[in-house]
Amino acid sequence: MNRGFTVIETMITLIIAGIFLIGGYQLFAAVDARNSEIRRLSVASNIAYGNLRERAQYPTGSLPVCGSGTDHRMSVPVASGVALPEPVRSWLDYCKVPGSGLIRVVSVTTYGRDAGYGEAQHATYISR
Repeated sequence: MNRGFTVIETMITLIIAGIFLIGGYQLFAAVDARNSEIRRLSVASNIAYGNLRERAQYPTGSLPVCGSGTDHRMSVPVASGVALPEPVRSWLDYCKVPGSGLIRVVSVTTYGRDAGYGEAQHATYISR
């Protein structure tokens, strides 16, 4: 004789399905938040890399030695409408590598404040 499901079996099945749904939603929320963070970091990285490739020229004048705690900083304007949390700042740091004729150039782009803060850096070396 086929009796079908009892009320208890149906309730247990619904409870287990609910637990899986709640776990799936939490996983989706975590992945979505991480995706937004990665997207912002990718935009900042593209800005920093673009600045490094377009604006990193051999500087004139004296430069500090790398590791001395001071760098020759050149601010770079950031285009308006960038999809990053304010404030967005970008600059290039120049310093001389001791014992060589090389200049280290680091391009940095930062965005946001506190928990929404992010930073991307790219570096290269140039010589005369």
